[in-house]
Amino acid sequence: MRNTKSRRVLVGNIHVLYNPNRGEVKLGQICFLSSRARIVAEKWGNIPVVLAGDFNITPQSAIYKFLSSSELNIKSYDRRDLSGQRSCHLAQVFEVKKEIINPFAAMDRLLPNGWTDEEVKVATGNAQCYLAVHPLKLNSSYASVKGSPRTRGINGEPLATSYHSKFFGTVDYLWYTKGLVPTRVLDTLPVDILRRTGGLPCKVRTVERVGFAISCCMTQKLHESVSAWDDIVHFQGFLKKLGSDHLALVSEFAFAEAINECNDYMSTSSEKIAMH
Repeated sequence: MRNTKSRRVLVGNIHVLYNPNRGEVKLGQICFLSSRARIVAEKWGNIPVVLAGDFNITPQSAIYKFLSSSELNIKSYDRRDLSGQRSCHLAQVFEVKKEIINPFAAMDRLLPNGWTDEEVKVATGNAQCYLAVHPLKLNSSYASVKGSPRTRGINGEPLATSYHSKFFGTVDYLWYTKGLVPTRVLDTLPVDILRRTGGLPCKVRTVERVGFAISCCMTQKLHESVSAWDDIVHFQGFLKKLGSDHLALVSEFAFAEAINECNDYMSTSSEKIAMH
């Protein structure tokens, strides 16, 4: 395209270990992904980064804070609670009945939260360092775009992206770095509707989130990307089997530079109109 600057985005995807008790492994996997993303992004001229996937952590967890703040002193936490998953069992979330306590699980909670050298090394990369860090300054797409209180929690993340026999809550995210701006997102299902499914995957008469997509504004003017979003929304409304225990997240991004150019153009046009 003539006079259009080349714009690139690096997109990374991850499925972090599920095991709620292995917080050190989760941290290690996320650190590795973000470090590799930084290296590749710098190689291509410090291009923006999007990290997406099933991080197997909740929005209230220490690892979520780690992603958004870039560092975490693991010595202050029990590695078994770093992900926040242990508080998202169905009985705890819905308060349907008192949770049946496994005697071994109860003993596990009483054990000291000390870290072994090997666990520290897995989490931070250095057995002598308790500070986990990652090199990216990340923001969450969903937390950045205002949504309905029926589908969002207090920090802006979806109330639930996964629902099965052992878990109800949010573990999936779309993170982005400087240079991108999320313009809109496709909201997840309200909790009351999701509960009617009885768990995922399912076959119910409800709205389905199909596929995974990220639409980036690659054009010079922001408004030219609208048609891309129109294509994405056609994935909704199917009455067929939802074959995953996760709801897909969809976000539209614009290049921050494109937004600035669009704002400058609108400002200049307004000034010309005022002069006439």
